[in-house]
Amino acid sequence: YRAQGLFWAGAGCLAGLVAVGGVTLWARREERAGLVPRSERATAPVPPTANALVGETSEPLDSRGVRAPVFPRPDRDGGSAAPPMSRSLQRVALGAGALLLMLETVFLVSAGEPSWASTSAPTTTTRAVTELQHAVGSSTVGYGQPLCFSSALGIPVNANILFGVHEFAAYEPMLSNTYFSSWLATTGQSAGFPTLSHFCPGITTAALARRYGVQFVIQTHGSPAPTGAVFVRTIADEDLYRIPNASFATLTPSGGGFPNADAQGAPVAVTHPSPRSIRVVTDAPGPRTLRLHLSASPGWRATIDGHPLALVTYAGVMLQAHLPAGRHVIAISYWPETFTLGLALAALSALALGAGLVVALVRRRRAGHL
Repeated sequence: YRAQGLFWAGAGCLAGLVAVGGVTLWARREERAGLVPRSERATAPVPPTANALVGETSEPLDSRGVRAPVFPRPDRDGGSAAPPMSRSLQRVALGAGALLLMLETVFLVSAGEPSWASTSAPTTTTRAVTELQHAVGSSTVGYGQPLCFSSALGIPVNANILFGVHEFAAYEPMLSNTYFSSWLATTGQSAGFPTLSHFCPGITTAALARRYGVQFVIQTHGSPAPTGAVFVRTIADEDLYRIPNASFATLTPSGGGFPNADAQGAPVAVTHPSPRSIRVVTDAPGPRTLRLHLSASPGWRATIDGHPLALVTYAGVMLQAHLPAGRHVIAISYWPETFTLGLALAALSALALGAGLVVALVRRRRAGHL
């Protein structure tokens, strides 16, 4: 797909350059042939004729008796009227636009873009989807095979949101490239297509699933199960497996530093007071590392018992923090600084627009009294 996309992108750029060059050469050809309107050509001063001396000329003369240059007449809005485009030039421009549109369409189709349809009917839940919902709940489900451009496993990417099922896959232009680089560094295999923003890694071991917080893996019926996974049930033509000790949040014993990325931890219960906040209560006899299988996007902040808690990147894409021994309440919230900056800029823009409106009204009233 990438090779095809690059080929058609290059072909489209080349065709665009050829079209633009053709239009430019055609315009210059018309200009040389004298087809450019008289108002666009420089008018040289000419000696006055006999008719000009007696005032019979239709063109104005300056103080030296030289014919004044002719400028385009203004249009109704006060601007200069643009010279009409020749019919042949219009045809060339229309053909170039149609060619570019056709090449763009061919590129999108060849790149593997799926054709989406819309309907006013509500989403229907099949028996298989219902069984999957009941089996996994709010847990994260991964694929046993990297099937990006196929709906052979689970629910099609992004459509899972309609059914409340969390899948370890995404088709999202805003997805950080660190997901792809982290997976490649861990497994040596591709996690999908970064250039097409399609993330769909294949999970083959329980250790790999635990690293990324994947609690269930779905696999084609009859295909090899992920190593270390526990079979749960068969749903339609797919097998569902559970990953032992995998969780959204885990506690791992730690000493002076963070433990190995694949060190197993004990699952910790998590609550969500709001869509942008997380609450975790821990109680451990010694120092622990709290690992949150949460995208390490800028804007996450944490507190422990009301005091700031430092969050560190884990496996390149998730978050972790050191916790002392004892019982603690950790609160994590999301509020990026750029969002605050955006609100401030929006407020300043509103004030500026309001001030401009007031100034315009005052000037209009003053002009009315004059």
